Amino acid sequence: MKTLLVGALAVLVAAPAFGAWPSDPTVNLPVGVTNGDQAVEKIATMPDGTTWVGWFDNRGGSYAVYVQRLLPDGTATFPANGLLVSNNPQSTSLVDWDLRVDPSGNCFLAFTDTREGGDLDVFAYLISPAGTFLWGANGVQVSTVGNTDYEADPRVLFVNGQYLVSWPRYGATAPGLWCQRYGLGGAPQEVPGGIRLAGDGVEVPGFHEWVATSDNQFVMMWQRDTRTFASPRHVRAMRFNATGNPMWGGVPLEISNGNSAPIAHKMAIAIDPFDRVGYGWHDGRTGSTRAYVQRTGPAGALTYGPNAVQCSNAAGMLDFNPAIAFVPGSDDMMAFFDQRNGSQSLRGLVVQRIAPGGTTLFGGGAGIVIRPIDSAHEGLQRAVPSASGATVAFMHAPNAGVGDSSNELIAMNVDMSGAVQWTTTMSTPPVSKFRLNITSDADDEVRAVWQDGRNDQSDIYAQNINADGTLGSVPPPNCPGDANADNAVDAADLSVLLSQFGSAVTPGTGADFNGDGVVDAADLSVLLSAFGTTC
Repeated sequence: MKTLLVGALAVLVAAPAFGAWPSDPTVNLPVGVTNGDQAVEKIATMPDGTTWVGWFDNRGGSYAVYVQRLLPDGTATFPANGLLVSNNPQSTSLVDWDLRVDPSGNCFLAFTDTREGGDLDVFAYLISPAGTFLWGANGVQVSTVGNTDYEADPRVLFVNGQYLVSWPRYGATAPGLWCQRYGLGGAPQEVPGGIRLAGDGVEVPGFHEWVATSDNQFVMMWQRDTRTFASPRHVRAMRFNATGNPMWGGVPLEISNGNSAPIAHKMAIAIDPFDRVGYGWHDGRTGSTRAYVQRTGPAGALTYGPNAVQCSNAAGMLDFNPAIAFVPGSDDMMAFFDQRNGSQSLRGLVVQRIAPGGTTLFGGGAGIVIRPIDSAHEGLQRAVPSASGATVAFMHAPNAGVGDSSNELIAMNVDMSGAVQWTTTMSTPPVSKFRLNITSDADDEVRAVWQDGRNDQSDIYAQNINADGTLGSVPPPNCPGDANADNAVDAADLSVLLSQFGSAVTPGTGADFNGDGVVDAADLSVLLSAFGTTC
């Protein structure tokens, strides 16, 4: 076995190493850092920490789509600044899109472009860990060829071994939320153009999100009608089986029929291991904007009662953009939202915990302030569950009250009592940062990605946050040879070493097992000695 591995080192050409997760918040990991605008990034992480990042990229003068695959230690497996997915004609105005990873580690993504004409159409791709385009160089066209409807904002999901794409269709002919299914080879499983999941042919539902259940079904939430600013943009949800047939009696649930949610509002959805689904949004039903949450059980019961739970009853305050997460090992949900005074000149970050029956548990209903409400602004909050409660990442603008656009990114872990377990600043360069997205792996290690203005208009940077709040990727102690920190020394670790061989790295990171800052034959010897072991 060792002879074969040494031979492999002699004949394989190692891909350049572009760095592992840095421990310095002034540095961060460059993912898409080149000329032009890199924007609207997406992220998906596997349980072992392998992460895909995708973004729109204007380096060539018009927007194209790129992806990068990062090993658990942050090492890039594609060339610097990513793998080109599509440079087909693109609108100058971008819309939202989606990217996920399937259980085999393939990247599943769907976005819109104008290759079929001036109107937007939806296209989907499946890309292997090696960068192979499994559905062809140009992917598959999801929306109907030749129609002139505006079709935007697609979402993707892996359900029952199949690949689902959903999108809103705006137009007079067949408005609604539509869905198409694909097999592994990219063959459509529905009629051309897909099937309509929501919409009555008059109302135009939109701004949807969805999650897969443990029994190969899915739950979708959406705004009821987005035709005009006066439309009843109530929040609705439905559970569907794997082929798109509605469950829950066939009638969408009214998650909330309070005053309309804001148009173009990105609502939040989360699911726990028992298929309890949480929903978060804000609306103005009381005359001022407040954050709300709702929850459904597997059978569709509204467990928080009609019209949801208000996250905070703090007098005279406004609440926006709740980020939600279920508390592992509990039946409760946590919501993080930015709270503002009436003029929105003062802002802070508040957490609320909600019991199964809808009782708010923190602050007598007001929540617990975890970032002070002052002239420094917090926003872009994103939450993921952790073993102790939940981790929230957010933007902090220290001088926002005086018009300073520079900001930093912070992460906090909050336990089930509302106590902050740790706070870490994950990015400090004093520049504009926006469109923050986070994921986490099976070890509660968070991956964050965002748009960053430290070099030009916008680049894509990323950072990890370990479960204890530290930054940077280091092999587990007493586990020499484990370059990807999965507690086993195997071919995946050899791949990391080959990609870094001959490179200078941060001492003790990646495949630098002897801590001298260089990946070389001495590190290969360590790996070969431990090959096939676990720790």
